[in-house]
Amino acid sequence: MAFPYDPSLVVDYFDDLAEGEWDRLERDPEAGLGDRVEDRLLIDVVDMSALDTGTFDAVVCYGGVLSYVMDRRGQGLEECVRLTKPGGLLLMSVMSLWGSVHKGLSFVMSVPRESNEAIIASGDITSEVLPGHRHFCHAFRGTEFRALLEEAGPAIEAMSASTCLTTAWGDRLADIRPDDARWAELPEMEFKADRSEAESRVFRNMADACVRLGIPRPLADH
Repeated sequence: MAFPYDPSLVVDYFDDLAEGEWDRLERDPEAGLGDRVEDRLLIDVVDMSALDTGTFDAVVCYGGVLSYVMDRRGQGLEECVRLTKPGGLLLMSVMSLWGSVHKGLSFVMSVPRESNEAIIASGDITSEVLPGHRHFCHAFRGTEFRALLEEAGPAIEAMSASTCLTTAWGDRLADIRPDDARWAELPEMEFKADRSEAESRVFRNMADACVRLGIPRPLADH
């Protein structure tokens, strides 16, 4: 059974993690976002009834939002689809099960085996299997995410992995960053790895999945 969604746990975790982050982005002249923010609404992705159906040409749901609503991820996806205009685009990302293992392998190997087995079986990372852990989320397998998307109905225009090659490198990438040519080579390598269907099945299970969905138009509009 999927772990139930508790909004208060998510709010507590992210309030501590991102305290002041929005204000910093709006003030930061390099970010250049202050004059682009038209409005803010504090709403839950599983209930965005404050917004009308078909409001947006494009909806961006990045940062693994659906991973944090646990057993209500289908409802969150349906709400994002509802807000997107027919013919519009929906861009999404979720946390990856095997990508999380890849990135945090040293921590994973410090966890009791029975806890790891429970997480791998369900994809749910909770305090029930990791006592004292505050990062509650559902980590998807690539096939599981695709099935969720197909059930919701929009056309999957593209599906790929995020930072599969670099996810465990962190600060060690600083040596490459000053070299523009080598830095540009990294995403090119990831695109190549994800280009063939056979390779992409493995690749998409090893990093956070990103997807571009097309919302169908009514038949009369075709």
